[in-house]
Amino acid sequence: SIENCTYPPVGNTDSEAVFCAILNALKAEFHTLPTLPVLYQTLQRLCAEIAVGSAFSLPILGQEPGL
Repeated sequence: SIENCTYPPVGNTDSEAVFCAILNALKAEFHTLPTLPVLYQTLQRLCAEIAVGSAFSLPILGQEPGL
């Protein structure tokens, strides 16, 4: 639930809720800092799960090394 998450949205936009959900999922999945390729793959998976049946935009700085 939103009340028990580490990164709750402050506003009420869909994009903020998605961003906070991704932050909370990353915190739950990693206890130490992952490598960039692992982080990139995880972000791809999380975004794909969130985007099922909908479209959203999430600005991300940079891209996977080698692309």
